[in-house]
Amino acid sequence: MNSRIATIALCLIAHPLALGAAEPALYTTWAGGMEPDKCATAWLLTRRVSPGARFKFFPRGKKIAEGTTFEVPFAKLTRAGNLSGFECALAAHKLDEPALLEMGRIMHDIEINTWQPKATAEAAGLTAVIRGLARTSKDDHEVLERSFVVLDALHAELAARYK
Repeated sequence: MNSRIATIALCLIAHPLALGAAEPALYTTWAGGMEPDKCATAWLLTRRVSPGARFKFFPRGKKIAEGTTFEVPFAKLTRAGNLSGFECALAAHKLDEPALLEMGRIMHDIEINTWQPKATAEAAGLTAVIRGLARTSKDDHEVLERSFVVLDALHAELAARYK
């Protein structure tokens, strides 16, 4: 292989946009309020919908005109009716893996089933951990990064139940 072809091949491998791949998706939401459903929806978007997704946070109440909005009023991916934002994201992207559906039940229990006794064993603990991460992180990006570790572990545990 001559050196020019090798150089082009290396550039294509190192830079996916050179192959015509889309730039990683930008998801936007309001700053703060880093609750389990918001973190889990961001996790789902990153892990199953748009690997490499980027997140940008805007002041609460500000109209957002960038990216795909989530977890703000009138967003496509937000709590709607009797569904959590996570459940809406599962439906919008036609995701039906059993462990993800179970995570959806947990998010439903946290986000929608607020006044009734919890139906899932994981709801209270996950709520406490993510709220704690929000209190001990320097910003919303760090909350997401740290919550993704917890949500990866939860998904792995739930997936093992279906093997």
